[in-house]
Amino acid sequence: MTSALAFRAVHKRFVGVHALAGLDLDVPVGSTFALIGPNGAGKTTSFGVALGLLRATSGETTILGGPPSRVPTLRGRIGALLQDAPLPPKLTALEAVALHAELVGLGPAAARAAATEALGRAGLEQYLGAMCGTLSHGMAKRAGLAVAFLGEPELVLLDEPTAGLDAVSADAVRATLRERRGRCTLVVSSHDLDELQDLCDEAAILDRGRCVKTGTMAELTGAGDWLEVELAPGFAKDAVPLVTGLGEVASATWDDSRRALTVRLSSGAHPESAAPAVLRALLDAGAPVVGVTRGRRLARAVAEALKA
Repeated sequence: MTSALAFRAVHKRFVGVHALAGLDLDVPVGSTFALIGPNGAGKTTSFGVALGLLRATSGETTILGGPPSRVPTLRGRIGALLQDAPLPPKLTALEAVALHAELVGLGPAAARAAATEALGRAGLEQYLGAMCGTLSHGMAKRAGLAVAFLGEPELVLLDEPTAGLDAVSADAVRATLRERRGRCTLVVSSHDLDELQDLCDEAAILDRGRCVKTGTMAELTGAGDWLEVELAPGFAKDAVPLVTGLGEVASATWDDSRRALTVRLSSGAHPESAAPAVLRALLDAGAPVVGVTRGRRLARAVAEALKA
C-alpha cells in the first residue's frame, strides 16, 4: 500500500501532556480518510506534526514520501485548513487567496486568476472584494478551503472544516469536499460522525494519542454484518421482537432518538438476503419503514472502539 501520509511510533510531548503516544497510521494515496476521536485524542497535533509545524518528540513521519521538514519545498502539492486559521483581516478575500497562490509559485497575474477561480468554486464569487475581517465565520471557512485547494494539491489536510458553521455553510463545505473526492488524498477530522460516514471511504479512530482502530468505512460500520432500519413514529421497541425470531438475525436493538432498529446478522447471513426477510417481517406487522441501510452508524462503532 502506498501512503500519502504515515506515522510510525510517533510521540509528541508538551509540558505535562503526552499528545501523541506511539501513533501508528497510514493514509492511502487517493483515499478520503477520516481522522476520528474525542477532544485530546491527538488529531490536531498529528496534523501539526505532519505539516512540520510541530516537531515530534520521537518516531518517524512521512508526508508524500519525505519528512515533514520537506513540506516548505512541496509548494502546491499539499494544502491544509487548520482549525480556525485566520486570514489577514485587512486584505480582501481575493488578495488573501492570491497571496497564498503566489507563495505556491504562481506569478501575480496567474495567482489572481487562480484565486478568483478558487473563491468561485467555494461559492464566494460575490465576496472577492470583501475584507477578510468582515467575512462571517462560514465565509471565512470557505475562503480557507479555497486556499487549501489552490494548485490542485495531491494531499489536503482539513481540521474540523465544518465546525461552528450554520447548516447552509456546512452543506456548501461538504459539497466542495465531495467534488474533490478522487482528485486528491483528503484527510478530514471532525466531530460530526454522520458527516464523516457520508464523505469518507476509510478512517482511523484515535484515543489518547494512539490509533485504536482503522479500516474502510464499510469495515468499521459492519456493512456486511449489520442492517439499520429507520421507522416513522408509531412503533418504537415493538419492532425488536418482530425480527429477533428470524434465522438471519442474531440480535436487534432500538435507538429511540433516531427511531432506528439496528439488526446484527447471524453468522453466515448476507445482507442481500437478510434485508428482504427483515423488511417483510416489519411490513407484515404494519411497521412504517422509512429506509434501510447496510451497516451501523459510525457513532456506535466509534463508541465501541473507544470502550475496548
